[in-house]
Amino acid sequence: MARGERLLGRSGYRTSPEATSAMPSGIGFIVVNEAAERFSFYGMKSILIAFMSFHMLDASGAPDRMHEAEAREWYHAFTTAVYFFPLVGAFVADAALGKYGTILSFSLVYCGGHLALALNETRVGLVAGLCLISIGSGGIKPCVSANVGDQFCEANASLLPKVFGWFYFAINLGSFTSSLLTPYLLSTSGPHAAFGLPGVLMAVATLVFWAGRHRFAHVPPMGRRFVRLACGADGWRLIGRLLVIYAFIAMFWALYDQTGSAWVQQASKMERTFLGIQWLPSQVQAVNALLIMLFIPLFNGFGADAPGMRSAGRRGFRFVGLYGLASRRVRTTPLRRISLGLFVTVLPFLLSALVESWIAAGGKPSIAWQLLGYVVITAAEVLVSITGLEFSYTQARKSLALALILTLALILILILAVALTLTRLEFSCTQAPPPMKSWVMACFLASVSLGNLFTALVNFLIMDETGSSRLTPVQYYLFFAGAMALVAIAFVPVAYYYKEETHLHPTDAADAEGGGEGGAAGRGARGAVDGGGELPTGRGAPELEVEMKGETRRRLQGPPACSAGTIC
Repeated sequence: MARGERLLGRSGYRTSPEATSAMPSGIGFIVVNEAAERFSFYGMKSILIAFMSFHMLDASGAPDRMHEAEAREWYHAFTTAVYFFPLVGAFVADAALGKYGTILSFSLVYCGGHLALALNETRVGLVAGLCLISIGSGGIKPCVSANVGDQFCEANASLLPKVFGWFYFAINLGSFTSSLLTPYLLSTSGPHAAFGLPGVLMAVATLVFWAGRHRFAHVPPMGRRFVRLACGADGWRLIGRLLVIYAFIAMFWALYDQTGSAWVQQASKMERTFLGIQWLPSQVQAVNALLIMLFIPLFNGFGADAPGMRSAGRRGFRFVGLYGLASRRVRTTPLRRISLGLFVTVLPFLLSALVESWIAAGGKPSIAWQLLGYVVITAAEVLVSITGLEFSYTQARKSLALALILTLALILILILAVALTLTRLEFSCTQAPPPMKSWVMACFLASVSLGNLFTALVNFLIMDETGSSRLTPVQYYLFFAGAMALVAIAFVPVAYYYKEETHLHPTDAADAEGGGEGGAAGRGARGAVDGGGELPTGRGAPELEVEMKGETRRRLQGPPACSAGTIC
């Protein structure tokens, strides 16, 4: 193939990054696209429980409201599908359409889902809308962050932290603003406007992404090589080790994602006047986006030397973070942080059970109690979700087979979990070659799917013939708190006896990003999570892989944790 064809590709688009030390020209389109897409997703998701509980109609126009347990089952079944379909999107991206083609195609499906929700207030519209959004949103999730990394070369690799700072800000901006605005529209203008606005933003996101097509680097898919290369044996040894750890972390997602379902239902029964503002039940969850932006620097540290200060022998202000302070007395390994986070996750659900007991006694507790729960569970998110991704980065070796092996195992386990009504497994994989980056991200995002499947199955099993829960609200929260406590206790000996094997890239790659503890390995692994991108939950921050002078250097720098459903 001629050099010109390699640079432009047969489609007429560039297949390699711009040779520039400045910011790639397509980054602005990607950041705007991400902000609008995240607004559409979190805006729609934030009002699902309220819509199903109070606004849904039947074919005759009569109210068709769901009971609490039934609404929770639908909500978590939808989240399960959203984070399972990245497996499909990643396969399409890596084997057939490439990242750009996959994002654009699935975005159109995504828009169709919003249109169905906005036009039809019945269960028909709900099913059609949620199915299309699951396919569309899930299909683009593993490709978006990977597409950012494709735009950089060696000359501008130092700009990666800045770009993912913008990327992270766009995610949280979209989440925070939509979680405040769409519940307000639902209460004042009804479902058509409330679901229509996220649909308009998704259409804008798609149009902006298409407008930047000639400014992007379009890395070609592998095609048939995708299957041929996935035949190594290195991944088999890792499967058992990684499954053991992620099986415990899965329960975290089962509890965490209920901030958008059970906690919304609880908020509707609380006194929601706080700071002089009367909050809607669906708006309270917006606080997670603010807290996660505060907690990441609080835990990881912040501050830097001003230009010229180090050469003058002086240092600027620097806070080492809670991890840094704790490491002066104990060794803060990833597994220890995860273990602490699992125990911390129990506390907000115990608090929720206490609040429900006050409500059952005829009281109307202040929403400040639930805000306290958000503070605690967001701290758990930093400890478990972000650290879990860091652990995946440092434990996994480079293997072509790893992504496919773990994904096939995931599919088999998911089918078995449905049959047995037991889902307590999560796993992830990282550090695959550039053509398989989307597939790798899909493995991580699918872990959120498994946690939500467990919650959906629990709510299905506790429903009676009328759709009501057989458990009282207090019993419901105590069940999940107890399950989380048992998992956390069982994880302690696993973490103690697990022998960590750290596999980082050579120091020259880290030095290119700043070196040492401040370099890519030091910053990105700790600051990344996606609940999620979109990460889950939350929540997911992929490694970046930049083609430089014929060889691949992988960057551990990724976007910090995204709010609301981890993994972005």
